[in-house]
Amino acid sequence: MRHLFLLLIGFSVLPVSSLPAADHIQFYHLGKDAELAQSTINGLYQDEYGALWIGTRNGVKKYDGMRIELMKIPGLSGGVSSAYHPSVCGDRNGHVFFNTDYRVVEYDLRQDSHRTIFAQRDVSRPPAISFCYGAENLWIGLKDSLFSYSGGRLALHMVLSEPSAEISSICESSTGTLYVATTGQGLFCIDRQKRESRHDVSDSEIITLFEDSRRHLWLGTLKDGLYRLLPDGGMEHYTQHDGRSGRLLSNYIRSVAEDNAGHIWIGTMLGVNRLNPSTGEMASYGLAEKGQSGLSNLSVWVILKDRMGTMWFGTYYGGVNYCNPETNLF
Repeated sequence: MRHLFLLLIGFSVLPVSSLPAADHIQFYHLGKDAELAQSTINGLYQDEYGALWIGTRNGVKKYDGMRIELMKIPGLSGGVSSAYHPSVCGDRNGHVFFNTDYRVVEYDLRQDSHRTIFAQRDVSRPPAISFCYGAENLWIGLKDSLFSYSGGRLALHMVLSEPSAEISSICESSTGTLYVATTGQGLFCIDRQKRESRHDVSDSEIITLFEDSRRHLWLGTLKDGLYRLLPDGGMEHYTQHDGRSGRLLSNYIRSVAEDNAGHIWIGTMLGVNRLNPSTGEMASYGLAEKGQSGLSNLSVWVILKDRMGTMWFGTYYGGVNYCNPETNLF
């Protein structure tokens, strides 16, 4: 099953942006499953066997390269959903984790068993759990508190120094630094000794974090565009109206990912941008129309690069789209 994603299916190429001809990209819509095709996708994860896990509000589905299967996991029949946070991640060692709004559920692939490992007790307020898998453990954020989960044990890692902070996204860097984004209180940086520093991001509501291969941290916001934190502490800001070569399609940034060429893919409320960090060139991709390739829905909630370099896009009521910017092979 490890090689199910190496399917040698040739695709024709049609232009979808003003990029040079070599960069024309063909988008495809996953599957003939009518329900999935019209679903809102809020989580994408590829496990160690190559299978793609898809989080939707109608349940969890798994795509093995041949078919799409609805996973009958007890306790997840109502689906997984999250206001802004990705709903699926894993350790690539037999465990997949689901954010079900008020609970985090661990699913054991080998034992076909599940259990709740974390819960938001106050269900009178909107769900606010965020999580990500780091190098060795799962990080979970709720309000101003950061928890770690590893080896079946949940522990409070630390409480942020700002009591009004609301954790919105977490990213463990390649050097072990924990980046903790908040809704209006900036970006907290926590080293291995739990020493805390903070970057002021102009009261922006940060909703997604991503570290690229250059060790640059990308911060997507609800309405203030995209920030890039450089290793030297410098910060760059990209917006819909910043006058650069190309521009963001929207200042509402839901997700960020990197392809094998080092280009940064940016999921917005109004389509997808692809940024070349070296040149600053920004390409744009919108809806499929009039015989041209494109997205099934403009609002892109989550982006994933799989092991073969294929880019996957989870959309709002448009299911899953995919493309391979290198080879146009899936």
